[in-house]
Amino acid sequence: MLVTGGEYRGLSGKIDSCIPGGYYILKLFKGDSHNVLINASNLELLPEKKVTTSTSDAKSTSNWESLRLRIHMKAAKLRLDSYSEEGKRLSQLQDKTKAKQRQEKLDNEINKTMKVVENIQRRLNQLG
Repeated sequence: MLVTGGEYRGLSGKIDSCIPGGYYILKLFKGDSHNVLINASNLELLPEKKVTTSTSDAKSTSNWESLRLRIHMKAAKLRLDSYSEEGKRLSQLQDKTKAKQRQEKLDNEINKTMKVVENIQRRLNQLG
């Protein structure tokens, strides 16, 4: 599942359990043990990898890799959009010292995400 809204927008994970009212507990693929509560309206189903037995396995693997990279690219761009919104909110804060500290952290996250985007784009270019 891809989170498309809220504070976890851009992250992906696996549904751990369902809660009445359209909520799901999502186990994030971040490599740690975070579980988050997400409304169904903020989730998008990721396509599953299809198992093939044909001679075109290399091509289907390449297509799957390309699809996976495009999904990660979309998630990274969503994170950049949310960082932009956060930057606008920070510029309106009255406490300029606090705003500056938060802006530095935000800039660091933007730089890391931009590197991720560059790496994904490089890999997509290699795949053709």
